[in-house]
Order: sequence, then C-alpha cells, then structure tokens
Amino acid sequence: MKFCKNQKHLGQQLFGYCKLINCNSKLRTYCDKCKQNHEDHPQDLYQLDNIQSIYSSNQQNTMQLGLFYKDLQQFMIEIQKVLCQIDLNNNQKMNYQNQNVLLDQINLMLQTQNVLNQILPICYTIRNEWNQVIQELSNLHFNQKSFQEIQQQNTEIKKQKTIKKQETKFQQLSEKQNQFQTKQNWENLQIHFSQEFKYKWIKILNDGLMAQNEDDRGMVICDPMLPRKGKYQFAFGISENAYLIWIGICHKEIVMQSNYTTDFKSDNEKGIGVYLINNYGVTNSHINAEINNLTNSFFFEPNDLIVVQVDMDFGIIIWQSKISNNQYSMKFDKNQDVHPCAGITAFSPIQIIENF
Repeated sequence: MKFCKNQKHLGQQLFGYCKLINCNSKLRTYCDKCKQNHEDHPQDLYQLDNIQSIYSSNQQNTMQLGLFYKDLQQFMIEIQKVLCQIDLNNNQKMNYQNQNVLLDQINLMLQTQNVLNQILPICYTIRNEWNQVIQELSNLHFNQKSFQEIQQQNTEIKKQKTIKKQETKFQQLSEKQNQFQTKQNWENLQIHFSQEFKYKWIKILNDGLMAQNEDDRGMVICDPMLPRKGKYQFAFGISENAYLIWIGICHKEIVMQSNYTTDFKSDNEKGIGVYLINNYGVTNSHINAEINNLTNSFFFEPNDLIVVQVDMDFGIIIWQSKISNNQYSMKFDKNQDVHPCAGITAFSPIQIIENF
C-alpha cells in the first residue's frame, strides 16, 4: 500500500496519478484529499491499478514498434535491390535488330509500368502516414523532454526551499546550541553494531564497525547501552553513494517489537521508540510526534562524518556534520534505557568511526 507524500496528508492512501504535464499540483500523485486539486481536469487522472496496465501496454507497443523498425530496414534493403534492377533495365538500349529480344524488352517495360502505376499511389499514402508517425513521435519526445525539465525545476525549487528553511532554523538554534556545548565535556563511547539485535538482512562486518543491508531497509542496534549519567559521543561515516540512512538513538525493546522496521508510525501506545535524523534532513522522535517524517534537520554531505552527542543528564541528543558543521538537536526520554542505532537501506553501508 502506498501513501500520499503531502506532509499534511500523512497516512492517506494513494489513489492514482495525474498525467497532465502542466498540472498546477506539485505532487502528480493524489490521495482522496489531493483529488480536489485536479477538479478541472478529471479526464487526466488514472488509478494506480490502471497505471500498471498502461505501463505494460506501453512496453508491449514499444517492442512491436522496434520489430516494425527491423522489418522496415529489411524492406528498404529489398526494395533497393529491385530499384537498382529496374534502373538497370531502363538504361538498356532497345534491340531493334532482334525481334524476339525487342518483344521481351517491351513486355518487361510494360510490366514495370503496370507495377509502378500500382505501387506509387500506395507509396504516396505510406509517405503521408509516415510523416504523421514522425510528427507524433516528435511530439512525444518534446513532451517527455518538457516533463523532465519541469521535474528538474520542481526538484530544484523544492531543494532551495528546504535549504532556506534549514538555514533559518539553524541560525535560530546556532547560538543556543553553541552556548550549551561550550559547557560540555563529551566522553567518547566505543560502540559496535550488534550481531543479534538487527534487521534480518543486515550483515555486520569489520569486527562490528560496519553494517550493510542486502535487501530492503531496517534498523540495527549498537552496543553497549548508554550509561544513565554523563555526556557521551560517537560517530558514523556516511558513504558518498548512500541512498537512505537514519542515525541516532533508540529504546531497544520497542525497536525489537516493531521487527526493526524503518516505517516509523506512532499508531501504537508504545510509540516509535527512536530519535533519528536521516541524510535528507527528515526527523523522527518517540516523544514529539509533531516533528515525525518532516524535514527539520540538515542534509548529510557526500562522505560525511556525523558526530552524535548524547547528554544523559539533560535528555538532549545533538547531531553534527564534520564537513558542513551543521547541527540539529532534540530531546529524548532519559528515564528509559537508550542505545545508539542506525537504519540503513540496500546499497547504503554505514561505518562506526572510532577516531574523530
């Protein structure tokens, strides 16, 4: 089941997709609440099950067009042979001295005339229809190119808005966090990924300092548990090509009961059990549902090193990028045991950095 990407419609099931390229809606997909944004062009809306059917049909038709193109190439080769032979016959001089040869030449000439008179109108028709085919394919290519340009523009606009929003929040929090951190004496906590408490497809490598997911996405818990008192820090290294990674701390028992899922939904009494940010700035908190699945934090840089500082006395966790120096903080429930943890997807390995 797929859900709406509109932050105001979290949890709403997706119904379909709008095919109108110049649609004013920022999201081409729509849920029951989004559908009102497409009231002026309902004929352009497709349900999700119909989309798969259209996709399959387009694949089959594209294959048929490819086969037609191969047949057309073979046809051009064959017709070129015939045209060369006709041209050769046309250039032969008439043999008026030999009556039999002359009659054969005349018969061949008449036969050629008859065939050409029959096929030329067909060729004219094919040419007109072929021009229409070329025009339609050109229009399709133009629309696809326009769609890609619009998507790139929308992505860039969204990215700029996110960056601007982050800069504003970072500026507001910077002074407060700097004042708070100048008083801290952080103790480096030596941690490792647990071989036991993890998603089933996650592999632990390099003596517990690396974790990689071979399928889908899931959580891995780190040992040891954070002591109940004191100020501790640890760090994770992010791969340049990482797709999606979450970093932070968690309440181990709740994560275990949720089968190490990264689908953080606070639809149960025990909550989500995590305090995380991901490499796209999305935040999740066990005690503050208002920031869940929203972009509040900073984007990780390629080959970034993220330092996580946990103040067990005040119940505050701070993330800091060593490359950009961007920071983000949130409160956590210090009355419950917490462990360092990470969430990873396939092809997004993560490392624990011991010296930073």
